[in-house]
Amino acid sequence: MPVCYGAIASALQQSSPRVFAVRPHTGPELSDFQPVTIDDVRKLLASMPRKTSPLDVLPVSLLKDCAEAFAPAITTLANLSLQTGKFPARFKSAQVLPLLKKTGLDRSLPVNYMPISNLSTVCKMLERLVLDR
Repeated sequence: MPVCYGAIASALQQSSPRVFAVRPHTGPELSDFQPVTIDDVRKLLASMPRKTSPLDVLPVSLLKDCAEAFAPAITTLANLSLQTGKFPARFKSAQVLPLLKKTGLDRSLPVNYMPISNLSTVCKMLERLVLDR
């Protein structure tokens, strides 16, 4: 694994800044979102699998079992994010794991891996709530 990390770090340092350039937004403005309701969050919690992310502070089973307590807080968080246009920095982290694309590929070549990003459950919920809007 250290060989892959070194190769990736080296490639990032040698990349031209244009690789990471941000294109200006040319689509419609997203200024009006319908507020998230507690019922929206309850339904989303009920539909989520019980699989817990390594980044979760609480297990998903606890979120689901205590939906009545957690749904108002998640609703407030989602609505504040939509109103301010800001996503909480706490949820901007992901655990990225390299996964070999196919068995039998050379494990020493970074190109043979695809990144898998594990997000926290609350981050996934906020993402889905925005997507629904």
